[in-house]
Amino acid sequence: MAQNLSEHRERLLRQKTRTEHLIHTIDATVANLIGEQTMTAEEYFDGFEHSKYEAEAETRWGDTPQYATSQKRWKSYSKAQQASIKAESGRIIQVMVGSGSESKPDDADVQQAVGDYLAYIDTYFFPCDTNCLRNLADMWADDARFRKTFETAREGGADFAREAVLVYCGERVNSSGEPCKE
Repeated sequence: MAQNLSEHRERLLRQKTRTEHLIHTIDATVANLIGEQTMTAEEYFDGFEHSKYEAEAETRWGDTPQYATSQKRWKSYSKAQQASIKAESGRIIQVMVGSGSESKPDDADVQQAVGDYLAYIDTYFFPCDTNCLRNLADMWADDARFRKTFETAREGGADFAREAVLVYCGERVNSSGEPCKE
């Protein structure tokens, strides 16, 4: 019994350390967003562990050609390249969620970022078309774990990014009734 409690205590301490790290990242992000400090794109995701979802990803998408291509490409990158690719994602997401409350999903810079993100996926992971991008945007907004990534960049960021993707894909119209698209 004492051994079990000791092991449980150690797990809790590891969780506490990770939680404190995440809180620090979130605090720094808030400070950055209100202009008290600046952060690099890499710092936005400091402490967030992506590899723990590998088994789930394989279960959900393991039989798709996109998954196979993504795995092959990812494993071909060095650790430095992987870090650079993750940082690029952070930079693109930061623009894709808009720069402030005045930002609109059909703003030119937001739409450019959506196009950049589509190219990013296509370049580093798997061939991606607008239908695939729409599905990804739904996942960003509907899955709490993905939502956190976008919400860290901006409150309401996941829904904003999904709307921006829909605009990019020509599924939303502007006030003139014209399709919102570059």
